[in-house]
Amino acid sequence: MQGWGEVGEINLSGAFKWLSTSAPRLERVTEEIRYWSDPKASFYALLMSACLIASFGLIANSAAVVIGAILVCPLMTPMLSTPCL
Repeated sequence: MQGWGEVGEINLSGAFKWLSTSAPRLERVTEEIRYWSDPKASFYALLMSACLIASFGLIANSAAVVIGAILVCPLMTPMLSTPCL
């Protein structure tokens, strides 16, 4: 298997062969994840609204509202970008 920075085809063997991708595609996806994981004003606005929704859910003792706050929270993209750093 070739390294992340090398140009060419990245192949996996066995059951994961369907996961193979080209190096330019892998680089493009990595750059997009890095771009969208940078903190912007919209990230902080969504984070604060998720905190407010979760706080109201805790005050109201409502699990459904807390779960709604989890759905609003924008933390998945920064977690996806951790291996790309």
